Order: sequence, then C-alpha cells, then structure tokens
Amino acid sequence: MVSRGEFVDGNRHLDVALAVTQSAFYYENSDMQASLDLQWVQEIEYDNELATGTVVAGGKVLRLRCHSQTFEFIIPNEFVARWHMMLPPRREKEPPVSSPDGTTLIPQVVAAT
Repeated sequence: MVSRGEFVDGNRHLDVALAVTQSAFYYENSDMQASLDLQWVQEIEYDNELATGTVVAGGKVLRLRCHSQTFEFIIPNEFVARWHMMLPPRREKEPPVSSPDGTTLIPQVVAAT
C-alpha cells in the first residue's frame, strides 16, 4: 500500500510518500528516507486532531507509538479507509500489575479536583 501524506514534526508539515509492507512502515521524500519496523510499533490510532490539539481538515491523523516516541502523519480522506484496512488501529495491552504476595492488582482511575 502506498499513498501520499504529511509527516508532522512539531510545527513542520512535510509532504511524504507513505508505504506499508507486512514488516515495515515507510515515509520518505526527496530529502529523507525513514522507516519503522512494525514489530516495534506498540500503538496505532487514527484521530481528527494532532497531539498538539490542532484539528485536521480534509484528512485523519495516523499516530504510531514506538516505546517513548510518537510519529504523526496526516492522511488525506481519500486514502483513510485503505490505510485503516492495511494498518488497523491497535493498543498494546498493559500487563497486569502484581503485588509482592502475587495477587493481581487492578488499577483504579482517581479523579483529581
């Protein structure tokens, strides 16, 4: 699968060619060539806004998380369905936390006021 898109790097938006194979995600243009090995991608999500909160018009944000790094790409609406099919959303499941006595602890959400 190959399409055009934008790589978002801070406030820079770089036009790139995007491609995915069974093992890697590629993004490149005349100035750069980069790829992510899919085995290291922990989360894949599609969103309407960038991590900065900026709403994207005319496309969706493809967000890939690899350990402590997040990569964002804007995909034009005409390609979103195909990307969704080829690179479906997923979240890495957090392993259960165990107490010293071996019992499984269930994390609780605490609201701050």
